[in-house]
Amino acid sequence: MVSRVFSGEHGIRRSSVVAWIVYDVGNTLFYTGVVGIFFPLWITQKMGGNDATVGYTLAAAMAIALVLGPIIGAFSDQVGRRMPFLAVSTFTCIAATLLLGGDNLTLALSLFTVAVIAITTSTIFYNTMLADVSTEDTRGTVSGLGVGIGYLGAIVAVVLALIFVESRGQVFGFRVVGVLYLLAAIPLLLLLKERSRPLQTLTASRRVARTVAQLKVTLGNIQRFPGLLRFLVARFWYIWTVNTSASFAILYGTGTVGFEERHVEVVLLVGVFVAIPSGLLWGIVVDRVGPKRALSVVLVGWVLMLVMAAVIPWLDLPSYLWWGIAVSAGVLVAGVWVADRPYMLRLTSPQYMGEFFGLHGMTGRLSFMVGPFMWGFIAVTLGLGQKAAVLSLAVTALIGLFLIQGVGDRAQTPIEDPVL
Repeated sequence: MVSRVFSGEHGIRRSSVVAWIVYDVGNTLFYTGVVGIFFPLWITQKMGGNDATVGYTLAAAMAIALVLGPIIGAFSDQVGRRMPFLAVSTFTCIAATLLLGGDNLTLALSLFTVAVIAITTSTIFYNTMLADVSTEDTRGTVSGLGVGIGYLGAIVAVVLALIFVESRGQVFGFRVVGVLYLLAAIPLLLLLKERSRPLQTLTASRRVARTVAQLKVTLGNIQRFPGLLRFLVARFWYIWTVNTSASFAILYGTGTVGFEERHVEVVLLVGVFVAIPSGLLWGIVVDRVGPKRALSVVLVGWVLMLVMAAVIPWLDLPSYLWWGIAVSAGVLVAGVWVADRPYMLRLTSPQYMGEFFGLHGMTGRLSFMVGPFMWGFIAVTLGLGQKAAVLSLAVTALIGLFLIQGVGDRAQTPIEDPVL
């Protein structure tokens, strides 16, 4: 199956597939390095913030991205091209990341917010381009390669933290991540050839009006796509689990577990190394058994892992158990991302892919808004601590698992065009 991905069938160039995968390396580098390690430690250790400062800032960024995502996704459908949108959002994220630093907390939080909004928006267009670099038969494998190889970015982030950031500081990490993300993005921006899409010559005002009308029709007719609404609701809950866990793992490890920063980074590195082959294996599983079955197994694993993550420090169990948590996390994170995109593609119409992936991204942004907010609220504002926040994530994973059982994974037919 992997050899077919790079065979050049159906007019898909090998360079496009490779470029799409390499972009995922930069994307993962940002999320692991900036969102998952450098920014939380910088804010809590150097800038006088706490879990709530990090959580509420992420929530604000996602609230803004939540509004922009569906509109920009639908607008890209009207324009007929997605690459310009990907380029603008990518360069905006890189610029904001490179500017992070200094002693002004407000400016730091603002730049971080811009960077997160930009990279979240770029994901809409990047995800839709999976259809440009794969076929129905190879979609799971390509997605798996993107996730698996993309974790090289996470390895770079953790190694960077271990070797350089401890001595030179988190701001140095921001600079390096910005440059490396740029290098990872350039191949996709230059090499990917988008498939032709219908395009009408419209004025700017007419294009905006058509975009709004298209979005209204799609929202009004979402029930014509069986299971799509339930899937998006389920996705809100399980992505809440995944994104919030990744964002606060470093603070949980140094705070509740009591590990040194370097120890937590080594544990994270083990999880990342496990995630790489796991992504490839999950891709094969998705193509063989379907995204629903694969995702269901993954979510069961998430519930069990998070309960254990809370119980180990609660009962003062041996610290070596954290290596099992690290391995499990690597397997399960990869499983979510590999199954998620092919599942969404099966439930959507190619004609409205940008718009529906805007809704897909919207659920992710909503969960990324609510999840960090609730972590800060539970752990700091309510004073219940980080262990209670971890248990709340087990509950959200369980809800997502329950909801996904009512969703099929058979390809859907397109809805009717809006009459404009």
